[in-house]
This record gives sequence, C-alpha cells and structure tokens, in this order.
Amino acid sequence: GFPAEAAAFPHSLITDCYLEKANFRKAQLQGIDFSRAHLVAADFRDADLRHADFENCDLRQADFRGARIAGARFPGAQLEGVLT
Repeated sequence: GFPAEAAAFPHSLITDCYLEKANFRKAQLQGIDFSRAHLVAADFRDADLRHADFENCDLRQADFRGARIAGARFPGAQLEGVLT
C-alpha cells in the first residue's frame, strides 16, 4: 500500500487514484480531496480527515475506526463494509 502512516497531506488533491489497501493510519489529511479514488480496504484508523472530500470514492471495506471525520463529505461514495 501507500506508505502514509503518520504522514501529513492536508489540503492536498489525491483524485482519481488507485489506492487499494493504502495505509493512512494516523495521517493528517484535513481538507484532502480524494474524489473518485479507489480506496477499497484503505486504513484510515486514527487519521484526521476533517473536511475531507470522498465524493464518488470506492471505500468498500475501508477502516475509519478512531478517525476524525467532522465535516467530511461522502456523496456518491460506495460504503459497503466500512468500519467506523
């Protein structure tokens, strides 16, 4: 996966990417735009995702346990099996 544990990418654009099983655990991702990204089984545990944009993302089986998601947007996202 994408080695982003404890990384910081606030307000970045990571759109239209294939990031299946990516590791974003504990990452600082406030305001990030993941629109249309393939994030199946991605690990967002304990990440800061406040105001992140997940529009039309494939988030099936993604793990958001402990993540901060206040203000995050999920319109059109596939959320089957997401862990919160």
